[in-house]
Amino acid sequence: MPFHLPTALRGTKPSPLTRLLSAIVLSALLASPALAHTWLEEMQVIGPNGTYIGDLGYSRGYTARTDPGFNGYSTKWQLPSPDTDIGRIRINESMFACHPAQRTANYTEEYPQLNVAPGSYVAMKYLENGHVTQPWIPAGKPDQSGTVWVFGTYDPSPDEKLTNVLAWTSDSTGGNGKGWLMAAQAYDDGRCHQLNQAPISINRQISFPNRIPGQPTSQIEQWCETDLYIPDDARVGSTLTTYWVWSWDTGMRTEGAFCGKDEYYTTCSDFQVIDGGDNLSKIAAMPMIHTLGQQDPQTQAVRDYKSRTALTTTPTVITNQSCTYGPSDVTTSSWPASLTVMTTMPSSLPSPAAPGPMPTYQAGAPQHGGRPGGNGSQHGGTGPRPGHGNAFPTSALAGSAATASPLAASSLAPASPTTQADTVSFITITIYTDSATTTQSSASSTGTISAAMAVVSDGGVISEMDQKVRRRHGRDLFGQ
Repeated sequence: MPFHLPTALRGTKPSPLTRLLSAIVLSALLASPALAHTWLEEMQVIGPNGTYIGDLGYSRGYTARTDPGFNGYSTKWQLPSPDTDIGRIRINESMFACHPAQRTANYTEEYPQLNVAPGSYVAMKYLENGHVTQPWIPAGKPDQSGTVWVFGTYDPSPDEKLTNVLAWTSDSTGGNGKGWLMAAQAYDDGRCHQLNQAPISINRQISFPNRIPGQPTSQIEQWCETDLYIPDDARVGSTLTTYWVWSWDTGMRTEGAFCGKDEYYTTCSDFQVIDGGDNLSKIAAMPMIHTLGQQDPQTQAVRDYKSRTALTTTPTVITNQSCTYGPSDVTTSSWPASLTVMTTMPSSLPSPAAPGPMPTYQAGAPQHGGRPGGNGSQHGGTGPRPGHGNAFPTSALAGSAATASPLAASSLAPASPTTQADTVSFITITIYTDSATTTQSSASSTGTISAAMAVVSDGGVISEMDQKVRRRHGRDLFGQ
């Protein structure tokens, strides 16, 4: 079960044990591989004034996080697959573009297709799961958290391959010519953030708070979006199929991945193209009735939704599985030369008022993580790993790794930007253990240690752990 090690104010002189603990925690954080998991949650048309309008739409075969049977793999499609493509670092021509549950237009009354109109924009929304706010996990990942491409076709195939789709071009002449590239945008939309204690998240929690209607002091995760333009000549009365493809590759000459590694995630969806009326009046008149149980309360698209760009505008498909790089060629390490990006707040925080107490936000079934196996592998458990997924109440995750909201109701609630800055000047370490795999010997514990990274604004230090917390545990994990 998780237990928390609160700390005192910055400036406290650390003991030798504290220095050792801080080193263990930081190296555990930096060495832990990221378990990516992103898919489209919902889509909605953006009105002329930048607000979301009309009803919501969903991907093929969508399963909500609150639905029975949801397990994190229900709509996640990663290529190469870590389960069936073991040892492969590049995609190949045999890999399907869509998840098995998304190879046909299998919509339900609860999760329908989205209605769009020629000349409209669509917000394709997803959760960043730490890939934006903690971009250093793991090493070697691209700037802006990678690139999202959206491809469209009027001629979808249930056995469409990813390499075919990636060959489509904006002028419809690439690859097999069945579709075209509709958009290329950064995964990071400049606003979205998971609730965690990394500097990027703290900044965005203040600059772009996401409030629950009627709860002005609430704060929940800010969803990301890809903003897709529907062509003026889109065929009214037709079905437009889209392939949302996120590339989060690892660059070459990275420690542990000398030759680099492909990492693609896809979501396949269909739009019904209709006559939207003047200024999209017909779409705006559609009531928003197909909402999620944990609906994103955001009502406004990102400011630059009409001009989003990406560092890479055309996919590059690499098929060579080998390279000549080795350990001596590493230029990107899992232990950066400076920890500044992870531990230092900006010199000045944003000006908008800081959010109030953050409610516990139950975001449905936990994501990824799971119990570490005796051989170091990950079992398909139910606990989110630090920095990925949303916050869950500890009581709901007894016996599994969990991470708490960084400013939960039991924490100090900032009342102003000044108080916010003071609050994030502390550092909070959370040690995660699994009671099923942790040995009973305090001197030789084998429990996996990981950390929820904290924020230190100006050289603060980790202080001694709270004695009350230590007394609640029969055995001292660190043998003290």
